[in-house]
Amino acid sequence: MFEKVFENRFFFKEPLTKYGMVLAMADVFGLEVKNLTPDGNPTPGAPRPFDTTMSTERLESLGIDQHTLFKDGIKECLQSWA
Repeated sequence: MFEKVFENRFFFKEPLTKYGMVLAMADVFGLEVKNLTPDGNPTPGAPRPFDTTMSTERLESLGIDQHTLFKDGIKECLQSWA
């Protein structure tokens, strides 16, 4: 799992791109990814941020520190469709 340390606590969990999510889903469901490649070119139209990582610091300060790994959550949500 990718994490950034902030004041000795972990507030940034699993900063996945859409491509990273696709790779994780393929791994969970045993799908081939050899034909998938990330697109490093920005899309035309509205500008998009490069880093969309969100902090969980506020949730954790409220006592909400539940975190489900993306692979676990996506498997639970989509396993009946696989």
